[in-house]
Amino acid sequence: MAESTNFKRWSLKDGHQKSELVRLVQGKILAAYKKLPGCLGLGLQRIEGPRSYLATVRWDSRASRDAAISSESYPE
Repeated sequence: MAESTNFKRWSLKDGHQKSELVRLVQGKILAAYKKLPGCLGLGLQRIEGPRSYLATVRWDSRASRDAAISSESYPE
């Protein structure tokens, strides 16, 4: 099976700091994704643009990703 990676660009809202985003990812998002079958890991990188970040989610397969995002335990 081929791995699958999802990418999403996030921008900080006015008045929010990078440290708040890191706390959110480490405290809530990472824990929620660790519970999903097939999730291999998450990433967060600073990218070009004002207060912009690239969030990545790696899956063991596209089928695992599809099953996870349609499940009730998928974080919104």
